[in-house]
Amino acid sequence: MANYLFLDEAGNFDFGPSGTRYLVLGSVAMRRPFAPTRELLDLKYDLIEAGNPHLSHFHASEDRQSVRDAFLGLVGRHLRDISIDILVVEKSWALGDLRTPDHLYPWALAKLLEPLLPGLDPALPIQIFTDRLPLNRRREAAEKVIKSALADLVPSGGDFQVIHHESRTNLNLQLADYVTWAAFRKWERNDSRSYDLISRAIRSERLAFGNPSQ
Repeated sequence: MANYLFLDEAGNFDFGPSGTRYLVLGSVAMRRPFAPTRELLDLKYDLIEAGNPHLSHFHASEDRQSVRDAFLGLVGRHLRDISIDILVVEKSWALGDLRTPDHLYPWALAKLLEPLLPGLDPALPIQIFTDRLPLNRRREAAEKVIKSALADLVPSGGDFQVIHHESRTNLNLQLADYVTWAAFRKWERNDSRSYDLISRAIRSERLAFGNPSQ
């Protein structure tokens, strides 16, 4: 047994005119057995049989709406099996070094994780999964931040791992992608349709900078 956290982000790190207004980070906490994951695997093959032969994995921003509806409908039946935490960054409030991905991502990741770790079962090891980040230096920065936060919060001798998987190979990371995307849609586009389907599992939703306007 272990504490499991699956992390993802939605939005982009572009501070120019084409950049998103918000960067949203999400964490999905789960315990084994992963009840939603088993059914998501069946759903994948149900959808392939129903006329989606190229569905190799789930990705919220790219999937058809019918696939999104099926995915979120399944997750909605398992809200008791997951706990979702969201951090919302309004990028216009980021100043100085935070206006670069190498600084903003690990800073925001630390903001997301720090209040979550004390609530984990101290008797169990912690397994933290992230998608493989596109830049090696971002991956190293993220891992350094996670390990630093854990070192301060995990009891002496506590066991933890930071694991980077490509999300297409890990259904739990695909679940984190979907719930983070749903929160991003609410903030970025004022579209809460998907968010409302998973909102009962959202344990916290915090703003990184004070109280920016939505």
